[in-house]
Amino acid sequence: MKRFVFILLFFFLAAAPRTALCAPAVPAGVMAEGMAIKTEEKADYKKRALQDAHKNAVATALEKIFSDSAGTARQGGAVAVESKILNDAGSYILTYKVLSEGWMTHSDIKMPAPVAGDKIAQPQAGVGVEVYHVRIEAGLDLSRLKYDMERISDAAAPATPPEAMTVTLVDVPDYKTYLEIMDA
Repeated sequence: MKRFVFILLFFFLAAAPRTALCAPAVPAGVMAEGMAIKTEEKADYKKRALQDAHKNAVATALEKIFSDSAGTARQGGAVAVESKILNDAGSYILTYKVLSEGWMTHSDIKMPAPVAGDKIAQPQAGVGVEVYHVRIEAGLDLSRLKYDMERISDAAAPATPPEAMTVTLVDVPDYKTYLEIMDA
């Protein structure tokens, strides 16, 4: 009898239609590239390049969402929404696959000024700046990204002042009725 119930339950679950509530988030594949200037710490530049690639992947997805829904993109609010979401870009990445990584010497990038405690390797004169590039394909949680984008844009939207309305009450028999009308 238990085996029959188990088989019946299995067929019921297999045949049941999947709804949006029980279906897992489907990652959207986005190609992105990140880069970081060479430092003395190998893990540091790889981590920063990967973070930059994650941020670029989420920015690409945001641009697509903004272009698909013109009503969502508000002129002033779009920049605020994008900056808040990009500050936590890594949380929207479900999966990623490194397609390529490696060093490139750039002569078009100006070396940042050294800061105390900075671990940026100093380049040789006239050679250029060594930059670590990483190219990824990222799977994004688009449903959460859209939800957060709408939530942040609604919070950033300026509150519209309530319109003034004048109501003239005529023939109100008592104060209790007046309060009921005012509450309504």
